[in-house]
Amino acid sequence: LAQAMFLLWLGAPLAATDALSSAEALWRAGAGQLWFQHMRRAGGTMMCREMLNHIDDIDWARGRSHVREDLERWGCLNPWWEMQNILSFVGGAPAISEVLNVNGSFNSVAQEYGPLPAVYDAEYADWVFVTSLRNPWARLLSQVQHEMWPCCTSVQVFQQCVRGQHREVWWAADNHPDTILGIPPHRISDTPSVFFDNYYTRVLSGKTWAENVGPEDVKTALLALRRVSVILVLEEVALTHWQFVCSLGIRILKSPKRHNTWSAHQGTEHSETVKKVCGIVSEASRSEFAQRNVLDEQVYTAGRALAIERVAACAREPPSHLTAWEVQEMREVVVPELELLRKAIQHV
Repeated sequence: LAQAMFLLWLGAPLAATDALSSAEALWRAGAGQLWFQHMRRAGGTMMCREMLNHIDDIDWARGRSHVREDLERWGCLNPWWEMQNILSFVGGAPAISEVLNVNGSFNSVAQEYGPLPAVYDAEYADWVFVTSLRNPWARLLSQVQHEMWPCCTSVQVFQQCVRGQHREVWWAADNHPDTILGIPPHRISDTPSVFFDNYYTRVLSGKTWAENVGPEDVKTALLALRRVSVILVLEEVALTHWQFVCSLGIRILKSPKRHNTWSAHQGTEHSETVKKVCGIVSEASRSEFAQRNVLDEQVYTAGRALAIERVAACAREPPSHLTAWEVQEMREVVVPELELLRKAIQHV
């Protein structure tokens, strides 16, 4: 099944490439808008902080008036629809663009509490998209340790969380459901199971509220990824710099500093205990999680492969906006590294 889905992804229609190229050319010309689909605990905050350092290119709806400390703390979230699904709270692309223009000349937004929009709809023709991926199990465990650690109360409770059956308090003491799921009625879902059950597939296919997702939703998710200009794969974050350069002409994440939102609690007795206990009690559910999240594993694997291929294609036929030095570095340094990554994926 995984091989068949992967071949289907490779056979995506030419329209996907045309829509992507057109939007990217518009962005490099100084027009268009950027949508960042912030996947929870997959390097999104690191990405936001890096992009915020390039405000001349990426002018976030947070606004220039916000002090640096505010930007550092809240990242790409903006005050107008904070912790809410933009698509239900504001509307589609025309409504979002109007809000950006009314509040200032902004060109970028972030969505963390809702799904990716229908990226091939005509109203998003002028938009470029950025997102991030991480090994599904590593992403989940990081999120549980960070904000849902009551799931680590016991082996049985963690298993219930994985199965979407835990109905008691699942959120951390310094959080509440709205900070994790979003503010009702404009939230990503009404249940934390969205994070345990094929999270990537749900977000990329627009089915965060669905009871179940299946192979058809993977097709939708993979096709959506073909329209995304930059896919930060946390395990291969260096690829992100070259995707930004090649696709959007932005020099960013050359030597990224890994952001750790757990750092505020780092070293405390409580945080160390949580991490240790979660590591122990979760292990019994790891194989079951993998079985339940085979769709997300396909999305993650395909996303990694796509990120690699994007950079490799750029190295083969460098666009005119790359400098001679960048072309040389890609061919001498990056291409050999890409071959190693390809082999690693093939052996998974």
